[in-house]
Amino acid sequence: MTTLQHRAVDVLIHSGVKYEGNNVIIENVIFEVDQLRQTLQVEIEDCKEEYKLLQKVKNNKACQSMTINFLKLIDEISEELFDTFTYSEATTSYEEVEWKEYFHCVYDTVIPEEKQPYNNRIWETLPEPPSDLDMKSPRWAIVKSIKNKYEKLKIEGDKISTLNDILKEQTYLGKEMISLKKEIIQMNKTLAVYNRIIEWSMS
Repeated sequence: MTTLQHRAVDVLIHSGVKYEGNNVIIENVIFEVDQLRQTLQVEIEDCKEEYKLLQKVKNNKACQSMTINFLKLIDEISEELFDTFTYSEATTSYEEVEWKEYFHCVYDTVIPEEKQPYNNRIWETLPEPPSDLDMKSPRWAIVKSIKNKYEKLKIEGDKISTLNDILKEQTYLGKEMISLKKEIIQMNKTLAVYNRIIEWSMS
């Protein structure tokens, strides 16, 4: 921050007055500015690092962070649906086909692409599930397992930030970045005054 004395000396410099080194007030200003300049340079660097950190956090928040359990459930569902409950070996009836295709529909609908936000309301768009398989069906266990994992996935998905939450957080971080940027600009203006005074005193 520049004081009235700092600004007065800066006005003298801009007016073309040469440094003579015999004015006590000006000498005190030069000494004070030299001390303040070193501190201010450190503060500017700290603010720049903070700005970079905020920017990194903001960029990371733009892609929702899914919980470990959510990702684990996706892997488990994928393995059972694509590797175990297959047409070639594990599907033997029309009822099983209905469940397999239903599970694929759910998978394609609710599981987001990489770096895409998760929308927990997407479950509301799903069609009605097929009728329950007969417990004597050889695929009853795998169907029940996948169905249970989808139910757990829905519950786990509710723990992920909503799009509104992300928007609020992104807006907050953006405003913090703007405030910090303005602060850095103002500090650089102050530093420029300090530098002019020191350079003038050395001329």
